[in-house]
Amino acid sequence: MNERIKLVRLAQSPKMSQDAFGAKIGITGAAISRIESGDRSVTDQVIMSICREFGVCETWLRTGNGEMFIRPDPDDEIERILAQISTSDDELIRRIIRAYWRLDEKEKAAISKLIDGLCENRNTPGD
Repeated sequence: MNERIKLVRLAQSPKMSQDAFGAKIGITGAAISRIESGDRSVTDQVIMSICREFGVCETWLRTGNGEMFIRPDPDDEIERILAQISTSDDELIRRIIRAYWRLDEKEKAAISKLIDGLCENRNTPGD
């Protein structure tokens, strides 16, 4: 399991340090280092935290069987994102959401078209 935990950490974009990974799940980077090297056993609490914070399939993490990441239900993903926003100190995203929510339907359609264009450009090979 130690190698799979390392794979989860390195699969983050950008690749996450042991300190940053540990901070996300409430333990130190040194503890992550010991887990990844096999010098420390993994508690159920750590497993559950990794699965929750990074969308990892618990079965894969424990056994290596199946897919690494859970394919989120779009509604569940929105709820997770909104929960993160509500506890974040990122005032920009809050301003964006408030501003969007106050737009009329025509303005929302224009923003939607803009976002769709940004997403298409981001997914273009070679960029």
